[in-house]
Amino acid sequence: MDVWKSIPSWFKLDNYDHCANYSSLDWANELIMRCGSNIAGGELSELDKQIVEHIKNNGLSIRGKSYCYSEELKKLYEDNPSTYKKTRFAVTNLSQITAYSFFLDANNKEKIEHDFSLLDLSTCTKERWRIRSPYTHPIANLNYNHENAAYLEINLHASNEQLLMEFKDWLLETRGDTQDIVKRQFSKADFEDWHTSRVFAYWDLTTIAASENATIPLLMLGRALFPDEFDVELAARIQKVTKKKSKTLFSPEVVNALMAQAESEKTQWNNS
Repeated sequence: MDVWKSIPSWFKLDNYDHCANYSSLDWANELIMRCGSNIAGGELSELDKQIVEHIKNNGLSIRGKSYCYSEELKKLYEDNPSTYKKTRFAVTNLSQITAYSFFLDANNKEKIEHDFSLLDLSTCTKERWRIRSPYTHPIANLNYNHENAAYLEINLHASNEQLLMEFKDWLLETRGDTQDIVKRQFSKADFEDWHTSRVFAYWDLTTIAASENATIPLLMLGRALFPDEFDVELAARIQKVTKKKSKTLFSPEVVNALMAQAESEKTQWNNS
């Protein structure tokens, strides 16, 4: 493996200044553009080559002639008229299409139709309960997986306190108490921290170097990312701070949480 003797001339730290003003949507798009590529994974596709060229010329996707927004994010920039206007993103009422899909996609669709036809005809309470009983189990127990969504039945006669208490218990039981779960909204302080830590510039340099079967000495990398800092151990900062934050930022959990936050903020903007 080769070692870069100098930072390439195409790298310009100023190209990354604009992310100081990024929203959650902008951060998510930059991450998806990079995560969706195979820059460090072997032979580059034509799209990978376009992404590398754009990074070299512009750094951020929003600079210059924009490379393109991911399909997942295009819809957030476009106004998509709908017959039902959502007021929230992460917590919404169950849609008809989702409710129907549980039935239409069920492996035992014919049996469900048969049993419910008997249920309509039966007048015997005991018989009706016998027919209903197999269908009283939560859908989650049948291993349905609808795009990382879960569906609840909420008893609105219960107090707010009880509902919130039980939802908290359900959330812990369903998602688990793991370090992988993003437990709070990302704030401007997070965005500023990522910007000042130079996570995108770090990822771009190290990933493009890896695609060329090369590495970058940590001190050289530190001087390129933090040219105005002289009172810190730059190599240690790259190893212990920037590299660690970059790994966290590019994790699927953070990318997905940023996407959800961007969707939520878009919904709020549309309703303001």
